[in-house]
Amino acid sequence: CLLFVLSVMRTFQLPPFFAITPSPPNGNISLPLSFAIAAPTSTEKDIKVITSSTQIFETSSNEATTALWRNWLSTGLLDSQEPTNDNSFTTPTTKGTSIGCAIAQTFKLKPGERKEVVFSLSWDMPKVSFAEENTYYRRYTDFFGRQGTNAPDLAAYALDNYKSWEHDIERWQNPVLNNPNLPQWYKKQLFNELYYIVDGGTLWTSVKGNTDHSSNIEGDIENEL
Repeated sequence: CLLFVLSVMRTFQLPPFFAITPSPPNGNISLPLSFAIAAPTSTEKDIKVITSSTQIFETSSNEATTALWRNWLSTGLLDSQEPTNDNSFTTPTTKGTSIGCAIAQTFKLKPGERKEVVFSLSWDMPKVSFAEENTYYRRYTDFFGRQGTNAPDLAAYALDNYKSWEHDIERWQNPVLNNPNLPQWYKKQLFNELYYIVDGGTLWTSVKGNTDHSSNIEGDIENEL
C-alpha cells in the first residue's frame, strides 16, 4: 500500500488518471497557484489496483490525521471524506488550521512479484512577478492555459510522459556519469545544481504576449539579480 498526501482539495477524474487539486481561488488573486497529486489507473490484468482518496481533512488536527493513518494502516484504503457542502472547497480555513488531501493505491503481490507505483505532483503558477510589480506568463501557459487551475492537466501530462523524460535525461547525463576520468564530486555538483538554472537563473516566457511591460523583462531580471 502506498500513500501520497498533499495540502490540496479537489478531485478530478482524468482517465486514465486520478488527480486531486485545489478549487479556483476566490477574489482577485494576482498570482494564482494550484497543486495536484495524481496516480495512473492500472491497466494490468494480473494485479488489481484499488485507488482511494480522502478529498479533504484537517492536517493541523491530531484527531483527523491520526484517524486517516490508522484507517490506512489497517485497511490499505482511505475514507472518501466528501465535502459537507458545495462551499467546502472555497471556504477559507480558520486561522491556525490547514487542510489537505491524500491519494493511495492498494494491491496484492504474490511471492516474487514486483510492481512499480507512480505518483505525480504538479503545480500551476502561470505568472511570475518581479520587484517592479511587472508580471509575465510562463512559457508552458501557451499549452496549458493561463487560469492557474490546470495542475491536474500538468499532473496527467507528467504521468503520460515521464518515461520518455527519464530516458532522455539518462542519455544526456550518462556520458558524464560513466566517465571514469571525472571525479565523483564534480559529477554530483554538476547535476545536483541544475535546479537553480531552471528555478532561479532563467525565465522562459510565453510567446503569445504577457500581462504588461514585457519589453522591460531584461531590466526586471537584472534588478532581481
